[in-house]
Amino acid sequence: MTKKIVRVEPFATYAEKRNVPVSSVVVHDGLVYVSQIPPYDPVTGEIRRVEVRDQMDIVLAQMQKCVEAAGSSLDRVVQCSVYANDPAHFAAINEVYGRYFPVDPPSRRLIFVSGWHGPFDVEVDCIAALP
Repeated sequence: MTKKIVRVEPFATYAEKRNVPVSSVVVHDGLVYVSQIPPYDPVTGEIRRVEVRDQMDIVLAQMQKCVEAAGSSLDRVVQCSVYANDPAHFAAINEVYGRYFPVDPPSRRLIFVSGWHGPFDVEVDCIAALP
């Protein structure tokens, strides 16, 4: 099976406007790969400073949209990587993450990154299985 790029709007356009060379969603060999998603404002596409809980909610809702656009679902996510700029966000990240994965959550990496690059505090990527 060759890889298939799934263009998910508006996220593909948001990345293009920022000259980010990335495919937000790639499907290959029965798996869905979702690239790191920053907390784009769902209406404007801008990245605004909001509380970490709100950023996680935005990011995970966007991740859900990407996984579903590829034909999978959150309950088929097998692995997530969460990137954050401060260990102080641990509790807020877990609170929101637990709402999206209340039963049998996927494996997860939580990585705290020094030298953070964005005007936001969290990003998430994932791998999901297709049905």
